[in-house]
Amino acid sequence: MKLYDFTNKKSFIILGTESRKADISSFELCEIHKELGKLLAYQIIENCELIEIEINHVQGRKIGFELKDKKNIFIFALMKSGLYIAEGLRSVFKESS
Repeated sequence: MKLYDFTNKKSFIILGTESRKADISSFELCEIHKELGKLLAYQIIENCELIEIEINHVQGRKIGFELKDKKNIFIFALMKSGLYIAEGLRSVFKESS
């Protein structure tokens, strides 16, 4: 499995800073972790293969795209903060296990 490092990406740096502030509520921290999960999911998609699909569009049938192996994605949370990151991932990878 290939590993990716996002620690130097500005979007992760900003969200990481927000998550470390002492004056945020536990609810805000959960929401930041969900946003980190979404951001991570979109970074992962950059390295995935897409396939063409037909979609219903307001202008009729059109061609769209989806992940080729979307049903082979497994999300597993290891820590409490990982639960909210996993929820963010799941919001993007809706058909994951």
